Amino acid sequence: MKNRLIKELRKDGNVLKAIIGSIGDAISIQDVDLKVLYQNDAHKKLIGEHVGGYCYKGLRRRDAVCDDCPVIMSFRDGSVHSAIKAADTEKGVILAEVTASPVKDAEGNIIAGIEVVRNITDRIQADNELRETKSMLEDIAHGVTESILLLSQDYKIVWANNAALKQTGLAMNELIGNYCYKATHGRETVCESPDDPCPVCELLETGEPITVVHEHVDKSGGKRIVEVSAYPVRDETGDIVRFVHIARDITERNKLEQEREKLISELRDALAEIRTLKGIIPICASCKKIRNDRGFWEQIEAYISRHSEAEFSHGVCPDCAKKLYPKYFDKKE
Repeated sequence: MKNRLIKELRKDGNVLKAIIGSIGDAISIQDVDLKVLYQNDAHKKLIGEHVGGYCYKGLRRRDAVCDDCPVIMSFRDGSVHSAIKAADTEKGVILAEVTASPVKDAEGNIIAGIEVVRNITDRIQADNELRETKSMLEDIAHGVTESILLLSQDYKIVWANNAALKQTGLAMNELIGNYCYKATHGRETVCESPDDPCPVCELLETGEPITVVHEHVDKSGGKRIVEVSAYPVRDETGDIVRFVHIARDITERNKLEQEREKLISELRDALAEIRTLKGIIPICASCKKIRNDRGFWEQIEAYISRHSEAEFSHGVCPDCAKKLYPKYFDKKE
């Protein structure tokens, strides 16, 4: 059977080499004993030349068949199998994705296997670096005290940090896949102006980041004042594909600002009612007139009225009334 396969390969060798040689991946053909019958140039360049030798010696520098050999598995069930392996090449150890397919004769008997070896070292390294970067960014995002939500174009939450859980009172599985307006406002529809202006809606109109102040409602019905900022996430063509929704709880700050404004208003009202007279006021010891800044003497009530908010009403005290109108008072008094 082996000799027949070799003859067939040699018979159509030029066609086979043209087809397999044009493929960029490293390809080899092995018999049922795992001896290498053929290698294309890419396979020789990656693994080295091993025609006539066993694949496990060439690929893994082993003296026995690998336990998870995809070629052996394809021989067993006639299906395609893949595995990621560390390959010991002439240029050092690489990570390779090995895919094996069985070769059958006209009667359906497996007579050989085709193995495709793809160097994925750089891809695995890039994936690992990407995972590390993603993990680092998530750690940073989870450490931020502001609520951060990543929203899809239909306002669904696709990612949330820990602060968002605390602010909404919802568990992660209650947030992810939920609509932002339902999770943060308890609404069944998108927020609308004037009561609940939606920053994401405005961002879609302008394409620019925006910040608004909202009243959010948590799971238990508690209300919090939050400052919401919405930022666009764009693809390589510049189209907006997602949104970043950042909510900062400003309830206490807002309360303090309201108290401060109330205090300032009360102080302004008090100051508007109070005008004080300071310094030495020259007053006549006899008639009680006051000398003003221009040197003129004026009635005390006129002077005080001009220099304060006080107003005068005139009457007569009992002592003066007796002096001015003695006939109206009992002489015995």
